[in-house]
Amino acid sequence: MKVWELMTEDPICCRSSDTVRQVARVIRDHELVLIPVVNDSGQIVGVVTDRDLCCNFLVEGSDPDRETVQPYMTSKPITCRLDDEVVDCERLMWKHGIRRVPVVNEDGNCVGIDSPLDLLDKSEAMASREFIRALRSTMAKHGKDFDAR
Repeated sequence: MKVWELMTEDPICCRSSDTVRQVARVIRDHELVLIPVVNDSGQIVGVVTDRDLCCNFLVEGSDPDRETVQPYMTSKPITCRLDDEVVDCERLMWKHGIRRVPVVNEDGNCVGIDSPLDLLDKSEAMASREFIRALRSTMAKHGKDFDAR
């Protein structure tokens, strides 16, 4: 199974020039853990997490309306590509101790996010649909009707 089949598409992104307050509001309002940081072309240049802002910014005590997220973002983030295998993405998360992986296209543009919950929820849903399809097929062969409601 490929990463593009399970990722959350069209992630909310920010720019390194966005203020800490702007990004913190987006994190809060959308209940996010990680926001990809992109340049003007949409290429990923970093990531910023709720933890980066809470733990690092608050300790500094700077003005959240003037300070940008650039000093608090992780540059050169771990990413995976659309056509990577899901198992390889999972290995990356495990190896680097991360819970979210930005997904990039061939141009390096951030096009999605993969997380263990995405991988579990979507693969579980796909397995359930396949099971129901197989059950309907078997029941039909025996002249029975199956309603999966």
